[in-house]
Amino acid sequence: AALRDLERVLQLRPAFADAWLRRAHVRRRVPEAGDERALIRADLDRALELDPRSGLALAERADHRAPDDPEGALADAARAIELAPE
Repeated sequence: AALRDLERVLQLRPAFADAWLRRAHVRRRVPEAGDERALIRADLDRALELDPRSGLALAERADHRAPDDPEGALADAARAIELAPE
């Protein structure tokens, strides 16, 4: 249900960065949403295109990247800390 709702939000407001971030979050954590890594990464990248100062999106992308791209994950994590040190 959450994934369907977010897809509807994105149809209505495709420039809403938080909806892209939330859809990636749901895809990562809800088993029936499927852990489609490329789709998750695309959602996170889109969220950051729309809001490049989102520490939360950077942190989520760092966590997502860690298994396959540890250096990229560290760069995202460092930037997230820089934007929101607390």
